[in-house]
Amino acid sequence: MKKLFILSILLFFSVNISAQSLLRNGTYSISGSISYSSISNDNSSYTRSVFTFNPNVGYFFYNNFYTALSLDFSYVSDGIVSRTSYGFGPTVRYYFDANRTLKPFLGLGYNYSVLSKDVSSDNFIISGGSDFFVTNYFAFEASVNYSFINYHEPANSYSGDTKSKMFNVMVGVNYFIH
Repeated sequence: MKKLFILSILLFFSVNISAQSLLRNGTYSISGSISYSSISNDNSSYTRSVFTFNPNVGYFFYNNFYTALSLDFSYVSDGIVSRTSYGFGPTVRYYFDANRTLKPFLGLGYNYSVLSKDVSSDNFIISGGSDFFVTNYFAFEASVNYSFINYHEPANSYSGDTKSKMFNVMVGVNYFIH
């Protein structure tokens, strides 16, 4: 009888431990992703190609609710001029508990980027994707992002302020510290 009681207690705790979310309150995340995208402007046929590397450091303040500081290193080319941009901003996501290995998410972000000493941009980002957990600590990630971008250029420049939209697909990795 005593063995059955101890076995029941162990079973109860093992079920509760395995049912806990991998993305729970107090979890840190270190991640990185890469993407290639094409940007089109609202008022012209002008396009830019962008290759981006995007490291993040995040924290789960509540179960499945992620906040992060995102850095952005981009190589931007319009076929005539190429330049590098640097940016940063906050990101928030909500992860859904689909199952133990697949965690879909929806997110919002903001990124302020500097393309040169005279040119900057504000990026508002809507994202959706999923993390595929290989272990309790490591996941591959794929996401689809749609950005609204406002470029700020000097009034005497050729293009002035412009608005663009960008669609991109990102792939990356996440490491979670519980």
